[in-house]
Amino acid sequence: VLLNNLRIKGKEFSDTRIQVELHDKIARIWGKLNFVFEGLYNLSSNEFSANAYFDQTVLSPYFKLAKLPDLDGKMSGKIELSGNTQDLETTSASIDISSLRLFSQEMDLIRTEDVSISLKNKAFSALPFDLVILDSGIVNISGSGEIGGQLSLKANGNIPLQIFGYFIKHKLHYSFIEIIFAID
Repeated sequence: VLLNNLRIKGKEFSDTRIQVELHDKIARIWGKLNFVFEGLYNLSSNEFSANAYFDQTVLSPYFKLAKLPDLDGKMSGKIELSGNTQDLETTSASIDISSLRLFSQEMDLIRTEDVSISLKNKAFSALPFDLVILDSGIVNISGSGEIGGQLSLKANGNIPLQIFGYFIKHKLHYSFIEIIFAID
């Protein structure tokens, strides 16, 4: 399948080829947008897998879809997901980001490297990683927990107050996010 002149909510995406195959009750889809993706679904066993691979993938089209046109970024890494549609609690997922940079008008807002987050049987963990904010703040983040259960999230570091000014100026707020912090 060749997708030409693809537009989503008025945002244009480059032409892409998506391939679909059905053989021995296994459906397979793969292709490339500005990242490579592949997925499998076994029609008999209901098992599935999906993978996405990013290599300096430009994030601006996705921010535009989210009505955040001033944000841009690049990401490298992979996301892998597998499980069974009849028992979603056994779903496994991993997110490994080797590099992520978010910026606005070439001003670095946030960057990080070596992020590793995993999910298996409802339990998730995030290995410690550093989030660099405006080149002058660093927050070390780690966590673990269980979906629908307890959560242990640790964040330690310094956040430059200018980052809040950026988000307030650009009206990037969501009613479901609550930020609680203390200044020492």
